[in-house]
Amino acid sequence: MKKTTLLNGPVSAIIADMGHGDTLCVCDAGMPISPKIQKVDLAVTSGIPSFLDVLKSIIEELFVEQVIIAEEMKVQQPSLFLELSNQVAALEARQGNVIPIITTSHDELKKSVTNCRASIRTGECVPYANVILQSGVPF
Repeated sequence: MKKTTLLNGPVSAIIADMGHGDTLCVCDAGMPISPKIQKVDLAVTSGIPSFLDVLKSIIEELFVEQVIIAEEMKVQQPSLFLELSNQVAALEARQGNVIPIITTSHDELKKSVTNCRASIRTGECVPYANVILQSGVPF
């Protein structure tokens, strides 16, 4: 049995298979997910598991090079944006690299999800609780 933070087998396998520049979406319960990409549905009920809890577990395993969010998160969900920014800042310190937070429109973010390796659906029911993580190389 794994002893690291992320215990979910399908999510762990996706991360293990990612290469430099590959992307992974962590999204709220309402994000449309193309049938062209792999979907891991973790949603149990409203808010469970939360977007931030899932994100925190994933970034313990994934070396992140860049983060992409919808511009609307900053305006519509400022407390969520602040917490996401804090998690990214802590990850920068652990990884020893700068991780830019790129913003785009929510519509463009939804289009970009179709190019991700996979999408991890959480039980989050807060608008704009979506992020695309671009993997980097830890060397």
